Amino acid sequence: MRDSSRWPIPDWAMDMLACPTCKGNLSTNIERFLCPKCGQVGIWKDGILRFSINEADPSISWYTAKNGTQFQERAKLPFTMSSLDTLVYHSYLERIKPANTDSVIVDVGAGDGRNTEPWLRWGYKHIVAIDPVLSSLKRFQSLMYGSHPEWIAQCLLIQGEARHIPIASQKADLVFAIESLYYLSENYELGLAECGRVIKNGGLFLTSERAWEGALLSQLLYGGVQNMIMLHHDRYMLEGLLDNRVRLRTFTEDELLSIIKDAGLVSVEIKGISVLSVVLGYLRGQGKISIEDEKYIPEVINLLQDLMDKNTTRRTHIVLARKE
Repeated sequence: MRDSSRWPIPDWAMDMLACPTCKGNLSTNIERFLCPKCGQVGIWKDGILRFSINEADPSISWYTAKNGTQFQERAKLPFTMSSLDTLVYHSYLERIKPANTDSVIVDVGAGDGRNTEPWLRWGYKHIVAIDPVLSSLKRFQSLMYGSHPEWIAQCLLIQGEARHIPIASQKADLVFAIESLYYLSENYELGLAECGRVIKNGGLFLTSERAWEGALLSQLLYGGVQNMIMLHHDRYMLEGLLDNRVRLRTFTEDELLSIIKDAGLVSVEIKGISVLSVVLGYLRGQGKISIEDEKYIPEVINLLQDLMDKNTTRRTHIVLARKE
């Protein structure tokens, strides 16, 4: 990898950055990012703009211990949820992409860039990828340096939290948060409000959140009857195996649409990722899907895309909203 510390922060990015705490303007002093009110709040190091995060946050520490998200690797394994759902997400993102490639696109909870990368391939020049887990961002950075070093000037990597997005208000044409905000649990509304704050009037917001009904099935398959019943009486589930799990929030469609409305966003479309991908991933783990079945993957992807449009039983709710 090239020494990314020699790469300056993209010129287009400076105008849109803000203090994550007070939202004031930022200035730079060599590699330090300074707020007149809060002092030094960030640092530009090895090609990543880093702000303070809550290391004790359970979801952040959970992913940090796992060396970040590994969607890029998992998406290459046949019949995993990552491999199936990633292509479905990309097909939907392509439908809603702005006509102007100078539009500002913000990926909140970008992980290792599985949903950021398509925007670079599509030629967008002002992309921000935000995630609290540094190792995830470094993995995406390595991918860009290794395959398309020219992308570095088009994509700003930020280590930061959804609760305190370091972007000034009304700067983004499109903000999306795919399967990331629900890790905020009780702070979900705070993260949603931050996403709404940075969107321009008339801009779009896309979110994908765990569906409570689909989570019941997931808990049954991976956690047993007791976990399913616990979720029946709550909206929170545990993801992971045995004692290595993290808590997250689930939603019914009505609950999610109500929260989005309260955030000042107008829902214009709702779709979803089918719960069928959960079952396929589970059967793969049980050894009940064979190598011979891989020939059906293109048809399975087409089926999942068709189910997304038909709003059948969901693993996640996908909501497209507009800021007016």
